[in-house]
Amino acid sequence: MARQMRILFPGAWYHVMNRGANRQDIFLKAKHRREFVSILEQITAVYNIELHAYCLMSNHYHLLIRTPDANLSEAMKYLDSVYTARFNKDLGRDGPLLRGRYKSLLIEADVYLTHVSRYIHLNPLEAGMVNDLADYRWSSYRAYIGIEHKAAWLHTNFIYKYFSGDDVKKQYFKYVTAGNSKEIIDFYSSKRLKPFLASKSFIKKLNISSCSSDELTNLNKHLRLSLVEILSVVSIVTGVNESQIRKLQRGKINIPRALFIFLCRKISGYKLIEIALFLGNTHYTTISTVLKHFESKLIKQPDVKSFVAVSILKMEEALLQSTSQI
Repeated sequence: MARQMRILFPGAWYHVMNRGANRQDIFLKAKHRREFVSILEQITAVYNIELHAYCLMSNHYHLLIRTPDANLSEAMKYLDSVYTARFNKDLGRDGPLLRGRYKSLLIEADVYLTHVSRYIHLNPLEAGMVNDLADYRWSSYRAYIGIEHKAAWLHTNFIYKYFSGDDVKKQYFKYVTAGNSKEIIDFYSSKRLKPFLASKSFIKKLNISSCSSDELTNLNKHLRLSLVEILSVVSIVTGVNESQIRKLQRGKINIPRALFIFLCRKISGYKLIEIALFLGNTHYTTISTVLKHFESKLIKQPDVKSFVAVSILKMEEALLQSTSQI
C-alpha cells in the first residue's frame, strides 16, 4: 500500500492527526494530557511551529499547524517519540504507542482554515464525550471563546481575522455551534482521506497530480524547465552565484550544486549525462553519487528541505509565466 503523500513547503497549513496502535487509548490520565500539551509548547519553540488549534481525544489527537520552516516531519517525529517515551515510562511499559506515521492534510487556508478548526473543536461533542463543548478541557476551544486563559504559544488571531464584529470570540462561538458543513462531513467521512483539503485551483498550482506519492520530492516530475532556468532558480533561492553552483569542489559539499542536480533529475527528468555535460568536467557517475548523497542525507536537513520546497514553487512560477507568454 502506498504511503501517504507529504507536501512540505514554508508557510504550509496542516491538519495533523494520529491515533493509538490498534486504536488503544493514548491518554489514560489527566497527567498524560498535560504532558502532551507541554510537548506541544516545546515544538512551537524548538521547531518554530505555529499551533492554531488542538484537541486531545481518548485514543487520538488533532492539531492545526502552520510551518514557517517546512519542517513538519521533524516536529512531529519529536512530538510522537517524546510523548511515547514519557507515557511508557509512567506506566512501566515499552513498545509503540501510536499506529506509526502521523496523517497530515494540507489545508488551503483562505478557503478551509476555519472549517478545519471547527471540525477539530467539535470532536468531543460529536463523540458524545460532553453535552456542552465548553466543558471539554483538553482542546483549544475554551481559549478561543474566552472562558480559559490563552497560552502564549497558541495562535488564535489568524482565525479570528475571518470573523467580523467587535466580539470575535462570540462570533467564533456561534460559528462552531452551527456545526460542520456537509462538505466537511463528507470529506472526513471518506474511507480514504485525500492528503489535501483545497480548491482545484490551489491543487493545480501545486501540480499535485497523484495521491500515491510519498514526499514532496516525488511531485512535479513533469515540471520541465531548461537547465539554465533551473540554475537561475537555485541561485535565487540559495543566494549563491551561478558560477559557484557549477563549480566542482572536490572534498567539499556544494549544497547548491547538489540541489541543482536533484531538481534537474528528479523534478524535471533530465538524464544524468545531460546534467554532467551542462556542468562540464564532470562524469555522469559523479552526478549519480551526488544525487544519492543528497537524497539519503542532505535533504533530511531542515534548511535543505526548505530550499527544495521553495525551488519547486519558483520553478512552477517560472513555468506558468513562460506559458502565459505563448
